[in-house]
Amino acid sequence: MSDPTTPAGPLPVPVMPEPDASGPATPAAPQLPLADGSTPPPPDLTQTYEPPPWTAKREAQTMQTSLTIQADEAIARRTALGQTFDDWQAYRDALDAVPQQAGYPLHIGWPLPPSP
Repeated sequence: MSDPTTPAGPLPVPVMPEPDASGPATPAAPQLPLADGSTPPPPDLTQTYEPPPWTAKREAQTMQTSLTIQADEAIARRTALGQTFDDWQAYRDALDAVPQQAGYPLHIGWPLPPSP
């Protein structure tokens, strides 16, 4: 009886192309056959991944919300202690302006919080 945790046959081994004058060799992705026995085309690894705008916007909004909550907490602490909070208010205003940046939501220049 065979052990179900071991593969039934040998695992595919990536093929290393021969180096040429263009640079060092890079391993080829293993090509496993599809259910119909054909081999899928290799992936195009020259393309860079950029998240879809709706994902980037959601991530930017989540980060903005988190930073705004932290700024609000700092302002509340300083108010309770009778301290000034102009620097934190300016930071919070800069956070509110983040969506108006030219590269939003893919390229954001996040404002830096004031020193504690």
